[in-house]
Amino acid sequence: MKNIQSISHPDTGSGYTIAGLKDVQGRPAVFSQKAASAFGRMMSDSKGAVKGSDIASSQRSSAKNASLPGAAKNSNHLYGNSLDIHGSSQTWMRANGKKYGWIVNDYKGSHGGHFDFKGSSMTL
Repeated sequence: MKNIQSISHPDTGSGYTIAGLKDVQGRPAVFSQKAASAFGRMMSDSKGAVKGSDIASSQRSSAKNASLPGAAKNSNHLYGNSLDIHGSSQTWMRANGKKYGWIVNDYKGSHGGHFDFKGSSMTL
């Protein structure tokens, strides 16, 4: 399993990341502790299909969320339990993410690839 560590960043806020995990913009991908663990497990189990470079947005700081047009005021992104992801990661997560607690949420107006972490019964 990947090394989970606490982190703080102006855009992604304070939470947990996997050592070295960066999003498409080079920011640390930040999650709640359980979501970070589940994401790390998916990275390992997917044999490279799930990767940080496909993440468009993970956790957001309050300031970052407020700066985004149309962002929900109480978004799950604020708590490290949502992510927007594309590429091979999205494909793999659509097929397998539920097992790890990541549920696809293509809400009206969504660009596709939005997942919410709802928890997992598997040992992470």
